[in-house]
Amino acid sequence: MNLPNLTAQYRPIKLLGAGAMGEVYLVENLAAERVEALKILKPIADPMAREIASARFKREVRAGHRLSHTNIVPTYDCGELPDGRLYLTMEYVPGPPLDMLLQARGALPVTLAAGIMAEIADAVHHAHRAGVVHRDIKPHNMIYASHPEGAMIKMLDLGMAKILFGDLKETMLLSVEGVPFGTPQYMAPEQCRGHMADPRSDIYAIGCVGFELLTGEPPFKGPIAVVFAGHLKKVPPPPSYIAQDAHIPRALDQIVLQCLQKTPDMRFQNGAALCAALQQVPGYKPLRQRKNAS
Repeated sequence: MNLPNLTAQYRPIKLLGAGAMGEVYLVENLAAERVEALKILKPIADPMAREIASARFKREVRAGHRLSHTNIVPTYDCGELPDGRLYLTMEYVPGPPLDMLLQARGALPVTLAAGIMAEIADAVHHAHRAGVVHRDIKPHNMIYASHPEGAMIKMLDLGMAKILFGDLKETMLLSVEGVPFGTPQYMAPEQCRGHMADPRSDIYAIGCVGFELLTGEPPFKGPIAVVFAGHLKKVPPPPSYIAQDAHIPRALDQIVLQCLQKTPDMRFQNGAALCAALQQVPGYKPLRQRKNAS
């Protein structure tokens, strides 16, 4: 395997993954004396597309620097490689993304799904209080990581994030009214219409993720037009209707459906309220059972 020619600061160790947009490598940051994940974008010839991609990378780093939370992967730096490709570095977190976990296991047990939702909600609440709206919450952007006291969720990929009260030029460049941002299966109705996302748009996305964790599928699927129509017009069934043998508590059904309300005012208004509601679900258990101090 040919490893990329990086800057003098980074020593490539191995390829972690590759996709349509580029590759992610495990690297050693020689200056910081730590291992990191380094994401490299594929070459971008179009000047405008390159400017937007560069701005998104810089925004991801700035958004990451605003945040300090157990469930959010910190970003460190971004720059340009000798061959002109853009790169971004972040904490290396071993573990499968939630979408791979779902592919391997199908719908998750109720207690695990509720615990995952609670960690995402808590992380999102922290981000919102720091002025960051994620706008692209989905299983692919959540790492199911091991932890000495159990498991934990690590949220990443702030490349689509909106920084509230951010730089006006950046906002005009990357957050154009009328242009949808996000992944169709997890986009709130207002995002499907091309309107600006706010923290309650992330709450809707958590509802989509929760629905998928409990049933194995997002609430709406198919071609993009069909998915958008579902978000805009259709009321999804309770997860327990889809997964009838999963013994999903009615309270958890109601929480997911409240997240998926078409009108933002009808959803949980912040991640703290959502997290508190999840903790009241019968049989709720946090992902990590903290050990008593000796």
